[in-house]
Amino acid sequence: WPEGPAGAPQTTTAPFDNTGIMGENDSMFHRGDPVGDDRLASPADLSVESTLAPASGDPQSWQVRNGDEVIAEYPRDRVRFALSWSAQVFADEAAARCADEHLDDLDVDSVLAIFEADLARRGLCAALPEAPLTDPGWIAQVGRAYRIVPSHDPLSV
Repeated sequence: WPEGPAGAPQTTTAPFDNTGIMGENDSMFHRGDPVGDDRLASPADLSVESTLAPASGDPQSWQVRNGDEVIAEYPRDRVRFALSWSAQVFADEAAARCADEHLDDLDVDSVLAIFEADLARRGLCAALPEAPLTDPGWIAQVGRAYRIVPSHDPLSV
């Protein structure tokens, strides 16, 4: 949704060989569609410690491993890598220094005060509850006030 939540989404379609997509995803609505064949289940023992590496002696295959144990093997043409990288970019040295030295960091109390003031300005909430971080009503109120949903969902077409 490069034109915002009211605009039409743009889709990048396969094949993805040697393809890079760049977006400023902190402010642009985005999502990744399902990848692969739904009939191919993930390995049962897949975990955050699992690794993906070329198969020993076979440059056309990749293995998913838990330590030395191979829990799955895939032909090269069935493997797609998705890398995500973020960078902070500053207008000038003063802005970089401000971030590096945490001169304008927000704390929880400051964030709650900002929400409380904005919700009150909108006529949506009078005061913070006693425990705003766990109060279901407050959490729902903040969600309703700030949630933005794209108006067009390409998967619902």
